[in-house]
Amino acid sequence: MAEQIGQSLAGARLLRERITAGDDREIDAWPNALLGFHAIEAKLFGAQQTDVQQQTDALIFHLEDLDVKIQHLQLLPQRLLNGMARLAYEVGESKADGGESSFSGTSLNDMRNNVDGIRLAYQTIFAGAVEAGDPKRGREQSRW
Repeated sequence: MAEQIGQSLAGARLLRERITAGDDREIDAWPNALLGFHAIEAKLFGAQQTDVQQQTDALIFHLEDLDVKIQHLQLLPQRLLNGMARLAYEVGESKADGGESSFSGTSLNDMRNNVDGIRLAYQTIFAGAVEAGDPKRGREQSRW
């Protein structure tokens, strides 16, 4: 996760450079709600506007803050379970219909990333406990 935040931060900084230079061809938006990437995506690709400097600066600020916080994050099983449930809900409720990335068309990748996140959290935190409690079920789940 820390590596991906670093990649997002580098991408947001490059986005700011490209906006400042007026070079729209090298802008690749990755959306996130009504703030951050989604706000930038909607303006660039939906409204065909390039005045996204303020949103880009805010995105960089929040990514830098997240980068610091992630270094001290405790991954508690209940929080991961809650996160897995939210990811599954997003796939079914908001992404399956073309969802949140309507301008960039990344909903299929969004869904794939959600499922990958669910799988990673399960295998990292829960698979061992399931197998210890029920070896047969643990073996069945490990194929997932």
